[in-house]
Amino acid sequence: MFEQINIPYPPMVPYVAMRSVSAIAGILLVPCVFKIMRELGYSLTSSYLAAFFVVVDNALAIQSRTIMLDSILILSTNLAVLFYLKFCNCKRRWSSRWYGYLLMSGVSLGTLLGVKYTGILGMGLLGVIVLIDLYHLIGEKNISIVEYLLHFSVRGIVLLGIPLLMNIGLFYVHFNLTTNPGIHDGFLSANEKAQMDGTQLKLAYDQNSTVLRYGSKFSLRHAGSSCFLHSHNEVYPLRYEDGRGSSHQQHVTCYEFGDANNIWFIRKPGNPDDSVVPDDTSPVKHGDIVEFIHANTEKLLNSHDVAAPLTPQSQEVAGYINYSAKFIPYLRWKLEVLHDAGPYPVYWQPGKVQFVITHQHSGQLLTVSKQVKL
Repeated sequence: MFEQINIPYPPMVPYVAMRSVSAIAGILLVPCVFKIMRELGYSLTSSYLAAFFVVVDNALAIQSRTIMLDSILILSTNLAVLFYLKFCNCKRRWSSRWYGYLLMSGVSLGTLLGVKYTGILGMGLLGVIVLIDLYHLIGEKNISIVEYLLHFSVRGIVLLGIPLLMNIGLFYVHFNLTTNPGIHDGFLSANEKAQMDGTQLKLAYDQNSTVLRYGSKFSLRHAGSSCFLHSHNEVYPLRYEDGRGSSHQQHVTCYEFGDANNIWFIRKPGNPDDSVVPDDTSPVKHGDIVEFIHANTEKLLNSHDVAAPLTPQSQEVAGYINYSAKFIPYLRWKLEVLHDAGPYPVYWQPGKVQFVITHQHSGQLLTVSKQVKL
């Protein structure tokens, strides 16, 4: 929706309401600062003066006029401090009012942490205030060790537990509401993309939710490094810097992030010059000889007796490009499940079923070197 700056808002964007949130937060900051000064014991004149300085502060005014999170962040920090000061000044300890102020301080910290992770600095500020408060409690002669430990525990549970639970809850709501893909999906993991409607990963996961069938789309992730079998429309150079030659075929790498270029088709062995996926949707079985087709570039997964680019002792894996009739493709792979599957259909569970994929011609395993960061 917002691919660049300085463009008009689309009609469906409620920018007035979004700006109102920042404006309201900026307005509420003024009485909040006034109350903090009063709780600290300053005079009315000093409190009004502090509130006046907040009103005329140009940076705070600008933040209150824009659709940004800074106004909410600053307000949440001040509310957390205000409620904790009220908690400290409450004369009846262990009363409902005493607990209420502490709970409101914890909720403010939760809001603070939910707005931005820079809110941890605000939590640090309140943490210093709490430590000073606990230090003063040590000097009170009428407080036993047990009661002091209770004071310490209550503060720790409320001021740490509530922000943590609120943060987890906010993420839960966020991930359940954001079901559509967007322009920044490259920052998401494959598991997160798989939950979004209309994405290739979603379709791949849906198609393979029960039995892995020929013609299905899916991604393969290396168990040891958690990176995905990946390819893109680039070829290996004819010669590397050390003078070694290559097949000059399409890159096949191991990519750590979720991406549409991690998607592959699976099919029965066919014509090496034809990347069409047949209509055959029979189940893939343990021990089957298969071929993999890269979904975006339609290149078949190939390997041959050519040194890999980063580990010359290993065999190159590439997307097959037919440069000449002399270049024989070796496209067939044996798929085996890591348990005693027998000649039965392979049941596909994303992230749970582990395979061993062996190159039929050379007998080499499809893997990624642990010595080199790809």
